Amino acid sequence: MRIQVLCFPNNKPWITKELKKLLNKKKQAFRMKDRELLKSVQKELNLRENKEAYRRKLEGKLQQNKAMALWAGMKQITGFKTKQQAVGAV
Repeated sequence: MRIQVLCFPNNKPWITKELKKLLNKKKQAFRMKDRELLKSVQKELNLRENKEAYRRKLEGKLQQNKAMALWAGMKQITGFKTKQQAVGAV
């Protein structure tokens, strides 16, 4: 059986496909009330490591003077969106 894992744009940038698979596996174990599987999946989950890797990636962009890419990442993390101007308003 093949399961398709989708990553949506509203996911945080440090959520990878592999991490998403583990999160889905954790949800499934919780729904089945399988404590042993739930504990093992939680041990595999490394959210802190993924966040740390993403932070290092952003710091690398800052050190390489890639400010545009850095700010794009910061906007994605914070959910900041610019207001759209009305075009042709009279």
